[in-house]
Amino acid sequence: MKRLKFMALMALLSITVVGTSGQAVTAIASDATSIMTTNTAEDTYGTGAVSISEGNYTVPVTMLKEDCSDTSMANMAIAGDATMVIAADQTATITVPIRPITMGTVSAYATKWKIYSGDTTTEATDCAYTTDTDGNVDSITFTVPDNTADGVYCNMTISVMGQSANAFLKIDYANAKVVEKNVEINVDTSSLSSEITKASAIVASNYTVASYNRLTSAIKTAKSALSSASSDTEVSSAVSALKKAENALVKAGDTTSINTTIKTAKALSSKTFTSSSWNKMTKALTAAQTKVSERATSSELKSAQNELNSSLKNLKTKKVSVVSAKNSKKKTATVKWKKLSGATGYYVYRSTKKASGYKKIATVKKTSTVKYVNKKLKKGKTYYYKIVAYKTVNGKKVTGNKSSALKVKIRK
Repeated sequence: MKRLKFMALMALLSITVVGTSGQAVTAIASDATSIMTTNTAEDTYGTGAVSISEGNYTVPVTMLKEDCSDTSMANMAIAGDATMVIAADQTATITVPIRPITMGTVSAYATKWKIYSGDTTTEATDCAYTTDTDGNVDSITFTVPDNTADGVYCNMTISVMGQSANAFLKIDYANAKVVEKNVEINVDTSSLSSEITKASAIVASNYTVASYNRLTSAIKTAKSALSSASSDTEVSSAVSALKKAENALVKAGDTTSINTTIKTAKALSSKTFTSSSWNKMTKALTAAQTKVSERATSSELKSAQNELNSSLKNLKTKKVSVVSAKNSKKKTATVKWKKLSGATGYYVYRSTKKASGYKKIATVKKTSTVKYVNKKLKKGKTYYYKIVAYKTVNGKKVTGNKSSALKVKIRK
């Protein structure tokens, strides 16, 4: 039944705000600026006889099974609330947003939407529709055939199911919400715009990655506020938040020194050192490189560099493989060994006992030399030799364990 009614516009208004930069933004006004009287036609909708007047609305919709016993699988196709336009003649036109239906790993859009005039035995009419850039149906529009029903029976083709299906689209008239008209107000966003320009000019390399990322996020939020702030209070709040992120920036440390140490470490080879000491060094190297990439603070860089220097100092060269020790000439022994890749030189140790008493007697500084001639030995005496490789790292020689012993008796 139609009836006339005086309406007072006391609802919340959706307000378009124009900032100084010229953007249109949306806001909510808590009080109506004026009270208007008008004759508005109303009619009732659904079995609950919900009174709805001419205008634009959003309305919840749910896809039920054909017998209305439960939610239909086709409900997955509904992308959100529908929009509803009530015309002066009380005709209700519904537009429903559509999304793909997913079954397992396959997704597809429902197509060929139809609306029945009554139940599924009555005549069906094609829905109007829109498509996305790929040609997929992303909304359907239809006129409600019976305002007294709680929805409409419909049919759609679902390719992932390999068939068409009937369903009941329930329209929740009781929770329909008015879409209000826009009005304009002005908000000064110049201070926020200025602060965004200032923050955007900050040089990233001068600050830690973490603190600069927080600033970047704050700039993004501020830009969003620039186009949506509805009051001077919101603008002021956005400016304060951006300034807070600027003040929270953490100065990055100078990486010159740690990069020198990193360069030294990267120039070394795993072929020269024991696995255990090499693994510890590479772990410290990775940590140092991470701090550099994070543009860490001076104290963090210093700590990482100290760890790397310590691991370099504790590197251990691999054992040298010895070849032979012979009484080559009168009172002379010639000791030979295999070259250790990456070694800077070798130390030669000698003892008259196999298991103890070894003393360093020579340093072989040429990496290409893999023998040592020991002269002025005593005839008839037995000598034992061991070799240790060394590597100069950061100006200091690092060594490892001695080689196995080589025995030679001086007979000449």
